[in-house]
Amino acid sequence: MKKILIMCGLVVLIIAILFIVNNHKKDFNSVIAVMCEGEEYTEIYDIGYLTITFNDNKFTRKTIQVKNNELKSELSSSNVNDIIGANVFVHIPYKIIKEKHMYVESLNSLELMLNTSEYDMYYEIADVSYR
Repeated sequence: MKKILIMCGLVVLIIAILFIVNNHKKDFNSVIAVMCEGEEYTEIYDIGYLTITFNDNKFTRKTIQVKNNELKSELSSSNVNDIIGANVFVHIPYKIIKEKHMYVESLNSLELMLNTSEYDMYYEIADVSYR
């Protein structure tokens, strides 16, 4: 009987440890490749901002951060009207995911970007493509 109780206790302990390990707080990270047109590039307080228009039905406009120094200097010296696409990093902290009750497994970064401006601060331009 003691052996059974000890084994049951070990099983419960193992399950509890697995639950705790698998339920740790995770940020949401993603990369999106979008077809878009560049409109304007500005720098404010050492952070670049690229305004792009998406090639969707609504011609959605977004102004997205650029933090990469090489990309910032490239955008400063090039014609942003020649941009035809961009790679965008998405990083939404766990705290925001929890507050907004977001279900990460079914989260579509592109739809989130096109349909709301609530999470724009969590997007960053990683690279651009030119004509």
